Amino acid sequence: MKQFALLIAVATIPAFAATTTYKVDPAASKVGWVGKKVTGQHNGTLALKNGKFEFDGDTLKGGAFAVDMNSLKVLDLTDAKYNKDLTDHLKSGDFFSVDKFAEVTFAAKTVVKKADGTFDVTGPLTIKGISHDITVPMKVEKKGDTVEASGKVAVDRTKYDIKFRSGKFFPELGDKLIYDNFEVEVALKAKK
Repeated sequence: MKQFALLIAVATIPAFAATTTYKVDPAASKVGWVGKKVTGQHNGTLALKNGKFEFDGDTLKGGAFAVDMNSLKVLDLTDAKYNKDLTDHLKSGDFFSVDKFAEVTFAAKTVVKKADGTFDVTGPLTIKGISHDITVPMKVEKKGDTVEASGKVAVDRTKYDIKFRSGKFFPELGDKLIYDNFEVEVALKAKK
């Protein structure tokens, strides 16, 4: 009788599929940014430090990513002095305070597959030690042992204590105003 009870108990334990981790290849992945102001815009790149996707079978379940803020580059300014000035300013306390906060992270906590096959990936984005949940619309394709993912999101910098020339805090800026939202676009490649 005890063996039968044990057999029933074992048979009713739910079977869980193993989670598979796909590590992002930083060298094969791209992170781009665009910041806009009244008189134009600037764009550049950042280097991914590390990242991973978590799958349960073929179902995307989450992931985590870190960006090296010391890698920040400006691509649209060809004059070396202006490029260095803007790069240094973006790394300063007016913007990202890179000397104190060298990493930006995003942790995917919930993933919702949409009717068109894309995903809404939601979780905390941490900039300057401040975390707020954001939702990144992403296209994710798993092909055998590889994953390719792309997405684009607008981030409100003022939520992360980046107030320099923001109209929310300085209403009389005129053409010196810098828009609060900046865009981040990613193209990620990962392997099992």
